This record gives sequence, structure tokens and C-alpha cells, in this order.
Amino acid sequence: MSNAKDTLDKRGSERMWDLFICHASEDKNDVARPLAEELTSRGLNVWYDEFTLTLGDSLSRSIDYGLANSRFGVVILSPSFFKKEWPQRELDGLTAKEVSSGKTILPIWHNVDREYVLGYSPVLADKLAVSTSEGLDRVVAEIQKAVSKDESLKGALTEHVTPPSERPFKEELKAIASTTVAVEAVKRYLTDPRNRIQLHDLINRETESVYQELASNQFVKVDPFTKEIFQERMHAYEAVVERLVAMMAALSYHDTGDNSNLLSRCIERLAEQMRFDGLAVLLELQLYPALLVTYAAGLTALAANRFQNLAAILKDPKYYDRYSGKNQPAIRDVNVSSVFEHSEKWVPRPEAEHEYTPASNYIFDLLRPVLREYQPSDKKYEETFDIFEYLLTLTYSDIVETRWAPVGRFGWRGKRPGYEATVLSEFVDNGLKLGDAWQLLRAGFFNGSVERFKEIVEAHQNLLQKQVRTWI
Repeated sequence: MSNAKDTLDKRGSERMWDLFICHASEDKNDVARPLAEELTSRGLNVWYDEFTLTLGDSLSRSIDYGLANSRFGVVILSPSFFKKEWPQRELDGLTAKEVSSGKTILPIWHNVDREYVLGYSPVLADKLAVSTSEGLDRVVAEIQKAVSKDESLKGALTEHVTPPSERPFKEELKAIASTTVAVEAVKRYLTDPRNRIQLHDLINRETESVYQELASNQFVKVDPFTKEIFQERMHAYEAVVERLVAMMAALSYHDTGDNSNLLSRCIERLAEQMRFDGLAVLLELQLYPALLVTYAAGLTALAANRFQNLAAILKDPKYYDRYSGKNQPAIRDVNVSSVFEHSEKWVPRPEAEHEYTPASNYIFDLLRPVLREYQPSDKKYEETFDIFEYLLTLTYSDIVETRWAPVGRFGWRGKRPGYEATVLSEFVDNGLKLGDAWQLLRAGFFNGSVERFKEIVEAHQNLLQKQVRTWI
């Protein structure tokens, strides 16, 4: 390989390194310097502070430049690394690059094992690593293998790869290797307000990637149409939105409200209708991805008492209704009863035809594994789910109309003796007791008025009684 000074990137004007070595200074003599020297002697272009920085260089700018222009980051994970802020800031940069560019981080374990790393970062612990206990030659060989594999792949695809500036969003985001990596990126960006732009870019690009796939020919109308095709369409939607659902759940749970606008914008984008002709059952199902994001993010917001985020999910999102020519609350159509108005008995549940709320039950089961880390207790998850659906119903009655409202699984579960008194009634009684000081009202629900809340609750009780009578 040519020397780093002679290596140009695709723009032909900037140097590109093969490897950036991220390390704590305590590991310089034992690992970082010998590793850098050995890799360089084998023809690799290495960004290493002692090789690259010269008198008068800006340390932060030079490191930022090295991160941006290196294909891989060799991260020496050690007790010293995890105790210091600076190398972890470099790791943040490599993680962000991995989110947008694919495999970037090559972890080296020095005086640590998987359990030790797991205590700091599950994502790093999940990566295949090589330990310095195996010797420098083995470490270098593994690094060379990773670099060579990348070069072979690039060589085979060079003539067919679309330039990044012309690549669709979904192609850029295929580089996120797993949902876990994407969720960890969201969490990492949330820990530092300086990463707000990166967080916004990550969420917006993933949202746009999902929207473009939903609008693709993959989801055109089908003729003839059967129950089996409907269920296949449901599962296809779930696959497309899976990563975004997990990301928005993490954002809603951990964010203190500073980024709540991202929740609203995501739901608004997914609520934009893509097709206007075809079977009603398919037109309604177009909003299923938006519904899954609404439920997942809403449940984690409620679990964490993030009422500002909850308002951004249920109350704030709007969409343009081409029939009325006006902006309407997204919740008007993004609810279980509307999305499955003509198909609820078709959801993939064995007893769907005999259940009162099969679609709600299906979503309850579907999201349970995704949300377990936020709500470990099955009992608490069930209660949170019922309260969320109940609040969705009350919000619908408040901002859409009072003559009808969607009914979730809490409706038929409320028929069980003693249930209503222990779950939903406690929710209502607590709100009435707190009055206008209730954080839910302070977030803007029910115009911030406990009297309005009480009025909507009473109106809904009448509606629910009528609905329950149809089930008896």
C-alpha cells in the first residue's frame, strides 16, 4: 500500500487512513505504539497520534479529521480506556460512523474480558474481538484480515456501487448492522446535547428510509385479495418498521423532552397516505407502521412518566387530509379501530374471530419482547398497555370527537370483576386528586384543565357502556 501522504479519498484531495487507533494514554507503551508500528511495517496507513500530529496541530481537529477519514477504528478496550473521557469521545465518533457506514470498529481487549466490557457497553461486548493476551502477531493478523476482506468486497463491487450522494436513504441505512446498534446509537447521542444534530439526522434518515420503502412497489394493491395475503402484508410492514420502532421506543423512554419533536415528525411522516385507490382494507393498513411506532413510543413514554413525549405522540402529530383540505390530528386515523376497521378478525391470531379486540391483543403480544427492557414486569406491562390505550381513547374524544372513540383491550378486560377499580379508576382518581398540577395536564392534555379531563372521562364511560352491551 502507498504511504498515507499519497493516499487520496474519492474527492481526490484528502488523505485516507486504513486504521485509526483509539486508546488511553496508559496503554500507549504496552499496546498502542507497538501495534501502530507493526501495522505500518506491513503496509497499512495508520492514524496514530505520535505518527500523525506535529508541533502546533490542533489536537481535537486532527483527531476529528482522522476519525472521519479512516476506514476502520482499532479500539483498545482496557480498564484505563473505560475510566477516561477522551478515548470514549473518540469511540462515540467511530460509533456514529458505523451507524452510517457499516462495520468500522475493530475491538482489541487488553486486560479485560467479555464480562468486563459488557458492564460498560453491551454493543461492544457483542462484537467479535481479539485479545492482546494472544500476542501481538495474532492481533495484527486479525486486523489485517478485516481490512483485506473489506478491500476484496470493495474491489468486487466498485463498478456497481452508487455514489453516496446519489444513494437512496434506505441504502445508506442498510449499514446499520442490527436494531441493537441503532438503539445504542440513539442512547449514546441522547447522553450529550452536543450530539443533537447527529440524533436528528439518524432519526430523520431512518424515518425517511422506512417511508420510501412503504411507498415502494412492494406494497401495491393485490388482486385477488385473501386473508393470507393480508397477514403477509402485516408481517411485511412489521419487518420494514422494526428498527424504527425500537429506536423511537428508546428515544421516548430516555429523552427528557428536548427531542420530543422527533416523535411527532416521525408519526406525521408515516401517517402521510401513500395511495388513494384500491381496497379499503389495504388503504387502512397503510397506517399500521405509524400505529406500531405510536404504541411502542407511547408505552415507553408512559412507563418513564415522560408526559411531554406522550403529548408529542398522541396529541401533537397532524396530517393533511386531502378530502377536507385541512390538517387533522393523526390520532383520528392512527388508532387500532381505524387501521383495522374492515379487517380486525383477519389479524394473525388463532382465535381472532372469537375475540372482542384481536388487533389490540395482537399488538400487545407483538411489542412485548421489544419493550421488555423498559417494562420487565409482565403485570406492569399489561397495566401500562391498558392505561395507554385508555389515554389514547380519551385524547381522541378530546381532540377529534365525542360521539365515538376507539376501544382497546381494556374495554373487554374491564368486564372482569374488580379490574376497573384497580387499574383505570386509579389512573382517573389520581388525576382528579392532583388536579391542574398533574404532569399529564401540564404537558397539554385536555387543555391543561382537570375539569375538561373529568368531562371527557364521563362522556367516555357512556360510550364504553354502549360498546360493552354489543359484546354481551
